[in-house]
Amino acid sequence: MLILVLLFFGGIFCLFGRWIYGCWFNHVTIYTGIWGFSLVFFELRLIDYYPIENETWIVIIVGWLTFVLGATTNSMTKLHYAQVKSAVLFNNSDIQYRSCTDENILLKKMLWVINIISLLAALHGLYLVLKIFGNLTNLLAFGSLLYSYRVSEGLPGSIPYMSSLALSATLLAGVVTRKEGRLKFVAVLPLIIVLITEVTNMGRANLVIAGLLFSCGYFFTKKEKLHTKFKDGIFTFKRWITLFIIFFIIIAGAEMIRSARGAIETFRGSSSTLLKMRKSSFITPSIYLYFTANFGVLNQYLKGDGEFSIPGGHTFAPLYRFLNKLGLDTQVETYQVRYNTPTGANTGTYLRELHADFGLIGILLGPYLIGFVTSIFWYRYMQNNNYVDLAFLSYFFVVIGMSIFVMATRSGVLLVYLFGATGIGYILDKFKRINRYSISG
Repeated sequence: MLILVLLFFGGIFCLFGRWIYGCWFNHVTIYTGIWGFSLVFFELRLIDYYPIENETWIVIIVGWLTFVLGATTNSMTKLHYAQVKSAVLFNNSDIQYRSCTDENILLKKMLWVINIISLLAALHGLYLVLKIFGNLTNLLAFGSLLYSYRVSEGLPGSIPYMSSLALSATLLAGVVTRKEGRLKFVAVLPLIIVLITEVTNMGRANLVIAGLLFSCGYFFTKKEKLHTKFKDGIFTFKRWITLFIIFFIIIAGAEMIRSARGAIETFRGSSSTLLKMRKSSFITPSIYLYFTANFGVLNQYLKGDGEFSIPGGHTFAPLYRFLNKLGLDTQVETYQVRYNTPTGANTGTYLRELHADFGLIGILLGPYLIGFVTSIFWYRYMQNNNYVDLAFLSYFFVVIGMSIFVMATRSGVLLVYLFGATGIGYILDKFKRINRYSISG
């Protein structure tokens, strides 16, 4: 019965987001789809999780509703979006044709530069790891050892936060792919670089983030007709082929890392159906756990006595880490406390961290502000088509996409990505203004 309720209201909110924003790729539909999908799978009970208390359901529902409320506060009507949308569509004037052509050339050049820098950093990290393990075969064979080593001590000699530059490249890769109408090597390379970096770290989070950023760059960029006759049928086919290739790289890479780490596939409370999936690829018991245990952790956290946290310690963790390096006593833990659900897990959705940081006010205002600010940048980008706005909009989409796991703002990698992406966006926006002024003049 609960599954049907989730499916019904999830469908309603997805359609509502589609109606408000005029497209399926919007923050209301994304949030609803991710949370609805995960909650339905949780309720399938392939792991015999402890029952969710009424208090936990209230927190989940309140967070969901306040997010939607925030996302639609400044979204007056579908007509408003249609007016904004029509204002940024390209026509076939010679000035706009030449301006867009020059912009696309610069965009690809910048993407090549970022690719080369981030590739060198990724290869440097791979070199350091291969010095330890000897060759790639040993690296993949002892992936769990590398993961433990990286978590406990880090990788000596590695260049910190260079992976953030590759994430900035994935956003531009999505833009380039949409503008070109086809997938080029320059747009695939950032994903390969992120994959190399994640292999050296034995992590998978950045692969998911890379997929979200590529999707933002792709779906938020307008299809350019310019002087060519654009056949929608061919475009649609190429679009799906492109997305298939991109997400195949991400999923295959994540599966390779999962296998190398030797992920445990037998969990306490597993049903017979889940146990039969132990030897399968891609859809495995550990994948089911990752998408569902977070609600169990949230439930156990709310039932407990709470956790000590500096106000905003999770939400503004990179800032506190920076202040700690300056000598202030603001140390925050890198990894969260584990709870038994009955299976042990440590991520409890962004609601757990908002509650730990700010209490009940965090549950009420946190989701609302995320939805509200995301909408601000949505309309700013749709109206002005600026790359800086796209960088901020994509940042908040990552926060929303990762919300069933953690409060993504706690990641220093994502914050550095934002600085890099806005810096690149500022250069591109300035070039657009100068170029269009010089052409029209």
